[in-house]
This record gives sequence, C-alpha cells and structure tokens, in this order.
Amino acid sequence: MEFGAVKEATDLALREDQRSTLVESLLPDVTYAFRVRAFNVYGRGQEASKPSVRIRTMATTPIVPPKNIRGFDEGKVGTLNIVWDPLDESEYGGPNVGYNVYFKKAGDPKDWIFVSPDVFCI
Repeated sequence: MEFGAVKEATDLALREDQRSTLVESLLPDVTYAFRVRAFNVYGRGQEASKPSVRIRTMATTPIVPPKNIRGFDEGKVGTLNIVWDPLDESEYGGPNVGYNVYFKKAGDPKDWIFVSPDVFCI
C-alpha cells in the first residue's frame, strides 16, 4: 500500500508549491495515517513528517460477494443446507455485515425469492 500511495503522490507532484494529493483505492471503513516526505532533483529527504491524525474512510456496502456458495442435502425431502465462505474483514466495507439469501429454480425466469433471516441458521 505504501508504495502505491507514494508513487501516486510522486507522479502528481509536478509543482514545487503543491501541498496536496489525492490518494485513491483505499479500503472503505479503514483507519489510515499518512506521512509526507519532501524530495527534489537530488532525491528524497531523509526524514518524513510525523504521522497525520488517524483518518477513517467512509463505510460502504460490502466490496465483494460471498464466495464458494454450495449446498448439501441433510436427508429431509425439500430441504437443502446452503453454506458459503465468510467475507474477510477487509471486504466488509462497514460494520455489522450480514447475509441475505435468495433462491430460484435454475433457468426459471421468475424473480429470486428472499429467505427470511429467521428461517436459516448461521
């Protein structure tokens, strides 16, 4: 992460009076601290600034869908247990991650059916 932010800030530092840069591709709902180091045609300064105050990015929806969704039969007719790999904490996008489950018969043009969270167990 440090290399990408440093490279981007370096690429954007086209003026000696520039005192800001935009750092993109940060994860949502994560706290960051930043340091700044001066440079010129002779290279980078030896010392970087003290870390900034901690800055937390805004929360958003989860950034990836659950993976490895699969089902297995528990022996009851008309029942299927659905399981998936949980998201990594870095993929939450915000607090209180939960899962909604929808289903439909394969190839059926009808809308997906929502399964109420109190119907299934995690």
